[in-house]
Amino acid sequence: MATLEIVRRNNGRLLVRQHDQLVAGYTVGPWRSYLYPVLTPRGLPLTEESPVDHPHHNSLWLGQDELNGHNLWLTRPGCGRVAVTDLQHRVDGPAAVFVERNEWRAASGEPLLIEQRTTRITPAGAGEACHAIEIESVRRPAGGQPVVLGQTKEAGLGLRVLQQLDGEDGGTIEDALGRRGEAATFDQDADWVAYWGTMAGARVGIALLPHPANPRHLWFTRDYGIVVWNHVRHGAVTLAPGDEVRLRFQILAFDGDPAEAGVAARYAAYAGQAS
Repeated sequence: MATLEIVRRNNGRLLVRQHDQLVAGYTVGPWRSYLYPVLTPRGLPLTEESPVDHPHHNSLWLGQDELNGHNLWLTRPGCGRVAVTDLQHRVDGPAAVFVERNEWRAASGEPLLIEQRTTRITPAGAGEACHAIEIESVRRPAGGQPVVLGQTKEAGLGLRVLQQLDGEDGGTIEDALGRRGEAATFDQDADWVAYWGTMAGARVGIALLPHPANPRHLWFTRDYGIVVWNHVRHGAVTLAPGDEVRLRFQILAFDGDPAEAGVAARYAAYAGQAS
């Protein structure tokens, strides 16, 4: 078997495997594409695909409520969706690369935004504690009219961890300044936020690292298992025709705790990449 490969399943999922071990899955669902499953280098799972209390929390996903008044965050009748109109994938050296063209559509089918999204999944090398996922999203108005990304708490890059890792069940939210727990990290500024805990007797976690070229924002963190990076929670953004918004993220799926996995050093290296 190839060292790194992408395997297509009939359930709308593309699996990234290294040395016959599952690393992550790229899933195209009826409402959006998202990353599920997401595993550590030891093979332990980290995220929920669609929890009962919030079925729209699709593991690791991008969405937006209040997009010209339309809801593309929830996943139920009457909401819009992020339609994947083209998806290409390849193995590029040490990474599995997914390039998709998306239309962010109202429930009527009207295109609101055109997005070009590139996702690179780089499995951990020998002795490394982290699988790395990099996402770049470039969005432009679909037509000749402005598009308003309205002020809302339900937008951006979302992460929903497994119940075993959430703060209500013994897990820990930790930010780049060492603050821990929902009360200490919610609505605070930090370079990155991680969610970690113990599974099968081992420490594991996942961290969101927004690139510093992104708009700076305050984090949304909850002990029930969600972290959201959201640049419109405290103010709307309007895109005129010809404008674009470019967002970049690195996600680290790691064994150990943030210190053992070297999350701070990985952020410093990522922040040093050209914008």
